[in-house]
Amino acid sequence: MKVIYEFKNENYQLLFSEQNIDKNIIEVIDQNCDKCKYNELDLYKEINIDLLNFQQYNLLNIKKKKKKENIEENDAEKESEINGSITKNLSNDNNYKEFLLKYKQYFEENGYIVKNGDLYGAEYVLYLTDKKYTHSIYIVYFIKENDILRDLIKILRISHSIKKNVILILERKTDIFDLHNNIVYIKLYSYK
Repeated sequence: MKVIYEFKNENYQLLFSEQNIDKNIIEVIDQNCDKCKYNELDLYKEINIDLLNFQQYNLLNIKKKKKKENIEENDAEKESEINGSITKNLSNDNNYKEFLLKYKQYFEENGYIVKNGDLYGAEYVLYLTDKKYTHSIYIVYFIKENDILRDLIKILRISHSIKKNVILILERKTDIFDLHNNIVYIKLYSYK
């Protein structure tokens, strides 16, 4: 299996094999130095990719952001709500709740409607609009420090069957909270 992903504004290629299948996902992503330069047309030949990616949608949303800034802040109850029913499943660890809330706010600031992803075993599902009967574009999974590449294969299989693009959030045990250095965008994956 081959996966091409974007991490820290660089594209990387990861090949799965029997030797690395039981390695830790976060370690593999951090240690991967197999940078990938690819042509967008080659990607379309290899696998179906949505025409609208995360960054393109952000550029289209500039007007919505300006309108959103003019609207008053939500009341304290709404701000503390992380993802509907997800709060009951969380531990009492305030750092984890803060972690979830920051990423939810990050996606909302980028113009997405964030909903609970429990149905797919994910943390969040990102929608472009809140209209009835619309499909989500992205599915967001949090990768814990003990998750292995076999878990990533399960995630990719689920996302393929439900036709969603995958965003991985790497959970790290550090005091420094950096949104951009913990997000991995899966560009494509193929079974070859």
